[in-house]
Amino acid sequence: MGVFTVRKETSIAPQRGVLTALHRVGGDKSGAVLLEFSFVVIPFIALIVASLYTSLIFFTSQALETSAQKAARLMVTGTSQKAGTTQAAYKTAVCATLPGYMKCNRLYIEARRATSFASLNMAAPAPAISATGTVTNTGDYNTPAKSERGMVRLSYVWYAGSGPNDFTLSNRTDGNRVLVATSVFMAEPYGS
Repeated sequence: MGVFTVRKETSIAPQRGVLTALHRVGGDKSGAVLLEFSFVVIPFIALIVASLYTSLIFFTSQALETSAQKAARLMVTGTSQKAGTTQAAYKTAVCATLPGYMKCNRLYIEARRATSFASLNMAAPAPAISATGTVTNTGDYNTPAKSERGMVRLSYVWYAGSGPNDFTLSNRTDGNRVLVATSVFMAEPYGS
């Protein structure tokens, strides 16, 4: 019979292969690898940044939806009506539900009431926005009475800016994006 020899692999062998490959890339003096890498990395980084920015807008929109639900809950249960909450106090309560990175001076609030869902005025919000991005006007504030239909709409002004080739996520001509969250409800027959 023949003699078999067993060769034991060491952990250094894979590392040598990696080091050799890195040395080949680093030792390449033609610049072709670097040029090809720059063609790929610039669009790749732009894609990552655009994805992160878009996801931040979606995250902010979802946070605004959550705040709209909490704001509507104050009217559904009659909490704000029984307390005689003013529009400014209601805005302060709603601002307390916003995440820390969202500024209250960029929030536009509307509260409307109606006798039926069909008669609710669902016209587009019209926040007036200053050059610094703050909202300078107030929306309607008519709280629903017991068992009436109501709507709470929050509009948040998000500075969208612009990217290369006039790429922008703004929906206004001033470079801002207005995120809108609406909650339509029927007030409970709350006690006095």
